[in-house]
Amino acid sequence: MNQSGCSTNSQVVWPKLVDHYILVQGDALLTLAESQGDSATKQLPDTNDKAPPAEDRQEWFERLELMLKTEQLQLFLQPVVSCQHPGHILHHKVLARVEDLQGNSIVAGKFLPWIHRFGWSRQLDEIMFNKVFHWLQRHDGTLALSLSAETVLNLSLLNEMLSPLKSLPNIARRLILELDEHRLPDSEHFKKLNDLIGFYGCGIGIQHFGGRFDLIGNIAQWGLSYLKVDGRYIREIDKESDKQVFIQALYRATNSIALPLIAERVETAEELATLSAISIQGAMGLLVGEPSKS
Repeated sequence: MNQSGCSTNSQVVWPKLVDHYILVQGDALLTLAESQGDSATKQLPDTNDKAPPAEDRQEWFERLELMLKTEQLQLFLQPVVSCQHPGHILHHKVLARVEDLQGNSIVAGKFLPWIHRFGWSRQLDEIMFNKVFHWLQRHDGTLALSLSAETVLNLSLLNEMLSPLKSLPNIARRLILELDEHRLPDSEHFKKLNDLIGFYGCGIGIQHFGGRFDLIGNIAQWGLSYLKVDGRYIREIDKESDKQVFIQALYRATNSIALPLIAERVETAEELATLSAISIQGAMGLLVGEPSKS
């Protein structure tokens, strides 16, 4: 992303976006998001932080410890497509899966909370990165891989992880590292993180965007590959005018600095049609493509 010439536009456009949004909607969408927090989490199985209470801790510990030691993780890919041309794939989102005793795939929402509890997030990131790295060596296309907060905060670990890309720019440019809006580091650390990832030639994206309006003034300077808008702002957007107002304003601001917007959890043709009419660049969700094993 070319960062030159963006600061002047951002100083004008972003404040207008904030003023527009506050005057028109106030905190209506934030209230909506808070009121639907539990249901929204349930619709996001790959980012759910709440461990299933009925699962046995020791059973999960033994299963996941063995999985990490043997690196028996499945790589699933979900397409992210153009809203205007859904047959055109922009990139694939990387998802992790493990197998149960019957050979069925277990979604990350079932085991990630235990990974976090046991302090194994960085090990999981390393394994997933290695799998993604080998996939990119064998296939064309671009992949987006989420990083845990633990890895994001450990720049020496991240530097070591990314080091194989130093002599492989054709692979590095096809890898986008995603950060969760809710777990971003402070601005000083983010700058160091941005410089490190940029040094290796990878892209940076932010997923689940929507509530952190304090970030708006910085976004133009970060050189992001895209923003993925949280699905709570997309669900039934064809029926809810307040969501349309927010997405339209966000689109106008990001489009002025050539920052693509991607809608998460698009589930109906009506939602996709509304997003396309607003000119949102990308979409992901069950409507446009389910995760499949790589």
